[in-house]
Amino acid sequence: MAKSQLFIPIVSGPPEAREARLWEVGCRYATLSEQAAAWMLDDKKIEPTVHPLGKFNRYKSGFKALGAVRRLFGDGPAAGADDLEDALRNRRLVSTEGAAWGDKIEEFSSDLGLGLALLLDLTQTEDRVLAATGELGDAQDAATANDLPVRPVRDVPAKLEALLERKRGGGVPGRISAVFTPQQYYAGEGELAWVESLKVVAALRQEGVVVHAVASFGEAARILGADPAARARLRGELLARETRRRWLRRAAFGLPVTLLLAVAGSLAYFLSQPIVLEWQPMTRGTAEAEPYLLCFDAEGRPDFQRALAKAGPAALPVAPALGRLAWDLRAGSRDEADTWQNALLSWLGYRGYHLAVVLIGKDSGLKDMSIFIPKQAAGNDAPARLPAGAVWSYDLALDGRAEASRLLILANRFEAFDSEALKSGLRERLEPRQDGLDLPAVEHYLAEHANVLLRFPFQTRTDAEGCPARP
Repeated sequence: MAKSQLFIPIVSGPPEAREARLWEVGCRYATLSEQAAAWMLDDKKIEPTVHPLGKFNRYKSGFKALGAVRRLFGDGPAAGADDLEDALRNRRLVSTEGAAWGDKIEEFSSDLGLGLALLLDLTQTEDRVLAATGELGDAQDAATANDLPVRPVRDVPAKLEALLERKRGGGVPGRISAVFTPQQYYAGEGELAWVESLKVVAALRQEGVVVHAVASFGEAARILGADPAARARLRGELLARETRRRWLRRAAFGLPVTLLLAVAGSLAYFLSQPIVLEWQPMTRGTAEAEPYLLCFDAEGRPDFQRALAKAGPAALPVAPALGRLAWDLRAGSRDEADTWQNALLSWLGYRGYHLAVVLIGKDSGLKDMSIFIPKQAAGNDAPARLPAGAVWSYDLALDGRAEASRLLILANRFEAFDSEALKSGLRERLEPRQDGLDLPAVEHYLAEHANVLLRFPFQTRTDAEGCPARP
């Protein structure tokens, strides 16, 4: 993982003797004792990630920074414990130097810097040395649901002058490449001025330091390569890195090398085996294992299942164009959940298979919801993960068009899917045709981007047998 460093400029003292310093903050993994103490903090409703900041009166600022990162990834503690919360809980925002001056910072002007320090540790793959000052605003003032505004703070000219002096002085501050500030700062009592108009901004640029005057935390994240608009990819990359990092940390703790090699070899063989992904029968008495029609009662509640009719020489399943298609499927063999390899993976932080659903028609083509990532639950945007050997039940509405169709389920063992990237790749690869979409080509492309693909070809028709009317 990259070792990034972030400095928060401090200006303190009486008006006639103002003094500027740099406060270096960072993010690190929690020690075993800190992880144990975190369980004790649960009942006190204290966030362990930012608890160390309390010793110099910066806990509230750290709490706002933590909230900004949660919003950026589109999740929060109310959505339930998941990989993102594990990643945050196992980290600590800390002062690496200048802690004695931490309590001299203007109230909340460290919000932006603390948030970026946490974001850098979660997402970056290269070393960076940055600086930041700014207050994070309230959610109701944000332009988007997963962002927070950056509000003006005082003493920005003096802070930038201090950064310019330290940049020219060499050392670690001499490697600062970018500074993040609000777009405006308080130049006097209630008077606002634009940061970009300051002469020191141009002087810093000549020294190789870019001043980014940002309107929101999401804008700063986008500049650092963590685009809030691509939350699925951002979250997937984070969780993949966290899984690898957790494995390395836990595997290296207390396991003899010989045992570790034996376990690794057996685990590698286990992971090299093809993933089992198969439809399950509609009921125990149903002979065929395939999707089915879900029927509802007069009040719109799921009532019973009905097998799809077959038509044509190939006995292709036929669904009503306005029906609701449902299915049950299993990822992993029945015995996989009981293996010691699966138990070890679970102990190392493995949560289960990543899934993606593709419902596409020959005539209707690729639409916004043709490819989507199922969520864990209502109110939780985290991608669903299917434990080994578990059965997953799902249903979705057909759009009313009569056409040849495909239901495709994609599964990956470790890597999360990005539905937007899959749709973009299909649009670039598939040329429009007069006779409709090339469904086999769609299957072939998606199979190249998944560990395993489960297909269900069927036909939708307006005259197909549907659910009987219920009294």
